[in-house]
Amino acid sequence: MPKAIERKLMAEATARGLRGERRNAYVYGTLRRIEAARASRAGSNPSRRGRHHPKKGREGRRRRTR
Repeated sequence: MPKAIERKLMAEATARGLRGERRNAYVYGTLRRIEAARASRAGSNPSRRGRHHPKKGREGRRRRTR
């Protein structure tokens, strides 16, 4: 998959008018950013993503009133 993304980014860099080292830097930096985002999502548990603590609920712990 990274090869396909790399080819797409090379074409995009050429369309933006980048050539040579600037094009390579654009592709490398974008791939690093994509991979870092993918790696950070890989460690999280997708089944719990977006959920709140079951006892506290959305608002947090409420104080009791007498």
